[in-house]
Amino acid sequence: MISNKFILIIVFCSLALVTRAQKIEYYFGSKSGVTDSINYVIDWFKKNYKKQSLKELDLFAGIDYCDGGINLFFSRYSNRASYIVDLVKKTNRFIAIDSVSSIPVIFQTDVLAKQVGGELEFINMNGYYLRIEKDGHYIWKVTRMNVTF
Repeated sequence: MISNKFILIIVFCSLALVTRAQKIEYYFGSKSGVTDSINYVIDWFKKNYKKQSLKELDLFAGIDYCDGGINLFFSRYSNRASYIVDLVKKTNRFIAIDSVSSIPVIFQTDVLAKQVGGELEFINMNGYYLRIEKDGHYIWKVTRMNVTF
């Protein structure tokens, strides 16, 4: 006979696995044009770093919210401190590019940093910046784009 404690442990472990496996995807809507701007940024990185695919670029996006808008800072995580690489690998947050490609997302002040041994309080992004805001019809629009290094 299976005890109630054993059943409770199995249920708790199952819930923990489901919660841990949850993938959070940022999606800005098909009418927004934000994905087109992100694809432009990807192409810019490919050209400047002479890479052929998104996977080769090792891109990640730092995200923060300010004054009702979203600031996205795109950068590469190769050749960086190992905790940045660990942080990007640990995240479950992504910006969907298409049905098979996505870019990992970390927060500018990321609580996951403590879990990977980093003393991270603020991630300084060098790469490309997008400012995204909602227009009068609540559609996300890119209002600013620029290189940050």
